Order: sequence, then structure tokens, then C-alpha cells
Amino acid sequence: MRYLVGSCWLVCLFLATACQSDQPAAVVDSEARAAAQREAGPGFQLQISGDTAHYEQLVLAKEVEPFGEEAQVTQIRLSYPKITDFKAEEVKDSINAVIYEIMLLNDAGEIAYDNLQQRLDAFIREYEMAKEEMKKQLVLPNRWTCEVEIKVVLNSNRILSLQLHEANFTGGAHPNSYTRYFNFDLKTAKLLALEDIFVEGYQQELLQTAERYFRMAREIPAKQPMGETDYEFPGGRFLLPRNFALGKTGIAFCFNPYDIAPYSMGTIEFELPYQAILPILKQEAVL
Repeated sequence: MRYLVGSCWLVCLFLATACQSDQPAAVVDSEARAAAQREAGPGFQLQISGDTAHYEQLVLAKEVEPFGEEAQVTQIRLSYPKITDFKAEEVKDSINAVIYEIMLLNDAGEIAYDNLQQRLDAFIREYEMAKEEMKKQLVLPNRWTCEVEIKVVLNSNRILSLQLHEANFTGGAHPNSYTRYFNFDLKTAKLLALEDIFVEGYQQELLQTAERYFRMAREIPAKQPMGETDYEFPGGRFLLPRNFALGKTGIAFCFNPYDIAPYSMGTIEFELPYQAILPILKQEAVL
């Protein structure tokens, strides 16, 4: 199987010390919240001007007629941006090629199809096979759905950030879904990692600041041990995902269902303002 270079979409976690206390607080530390809000903004923002990439959103879909009056239409829908105009042709072509490859990934991060039409056909073919088995058992076939969408979340002078969201249902208690982010340097077409946008030795300060904002976003008391919350971090210590999006005013970090919490809690995201991490941010890498 072929893989997208570096399997960049995989959610990785890095370990570092989390602040803990034996005595949980009854309420969120209001002084810490106020200090963080003063620290955060409005402050540093990414620049957006006429130099951003121009793109169009492409959509491909395929469906089959329902089996039986009560059945709903089975459908697969793929949607993604294609850059149509940008000052650097090589950058445009490189990013477009990576976006197309992302649309060919399966759940394991493998490029599982030769093209998008093949992906559409494979989904419908699998449904048809399952439908025939259900008909033999006199069971009304379930509706299958698959929606894969890449959308632009930031199109600045230097950064193009994309969100990949996939949701599919082929039977079971609930649909399966996940969200992944991809951040491109518009000067080089490189997919950015945290190491590309922070100074050397950034990990500890980033982790401590991020935990403070995570606690505020999820209303976790500042002194409550993370191991006594609803979130299942290994060893009870806060961990930061490498699934992130560069936004206009900050970095959004994303935990997918089952990463740190049950499916019922959904996708968990929080934003860390640039202003709060300016000492460790490589401003030249994002401006």
C-alpha cells in the first residue's frame, strides 16, 4: 500500500508534565481565567490579503435507489477544494496533488484507491453486496452513507489550513466520524508540523499554556487533577494532540471521538491564541 508522505494526518500525542494537585478546586480559577484572557487578545493575528490562493470546491457523488418503500437512499459524497489560481504555479500544483491524495486515504492512512471515481464505485459495490446478503435473510437493508469533505479554514498570506471531515454509516449503533487538519506553507507547499512553527525547546511552555486554555474551554477547575475529570489522558496527565489547525487568531487543537473521551462527547476542540504563545512562536514561519 502507498501512504501519504509521513502519514501526516495521524494523531500523535507527546508526553509532558501536567499541573496536578491533591485537592480539586470547586470552581474554575477565576484569576487564572482573567489573566489568560488579558494575555490572549486581541493581539497577534495572521495577515490575509490579495495574495491568498483562489480555489473552487469540487463535488462528486453517487447513490443507489432504495430497496423497499421504507429504505432511504444510499449515497457517497466527496467534496474538496482545488486551487485554481496562485502566484507560484509549482506550489499550487503540489498542494492540489496532496489534497487529491488525502481524498484517497482509508481509515488506516493508506492510499487505497487510484482515483476518486474508484472510491465512489467501491462504496456502492460494497453496499450492493451487503444488500444482497440482507435480502437473502429477509432483512430490510440499512441506508449506507459516506461523506468526505475537505474545506478551507484559513487562507492567509502564508498559510493554507484545511479541515478534513469524514462521516460514514454502514450499520451499527452510530455513524463513525473523524476530523483531521492539514496546514500548508504557501511559500513551499510543505505540510507544517508543530516543530515548524515553534522555536526549539517549545514543548514544555506550549503544553502548560495549552492545558490552561483546555481547562477554561472545558470548565475544569485549575487545581483539579486531570485524572479526576471526564477526560482519559494516559497517566492522568494532559497531552496535546498533533491534530491542529492554524487559524487567524490562534491554533485550534482537535481530539477526535475516543481519543480522550467516549463517543458521546463528540469531537473536542479548543483554541490557543497566538498572543498567549508569542515567546515560543516562529512568527516568520506563519506570516
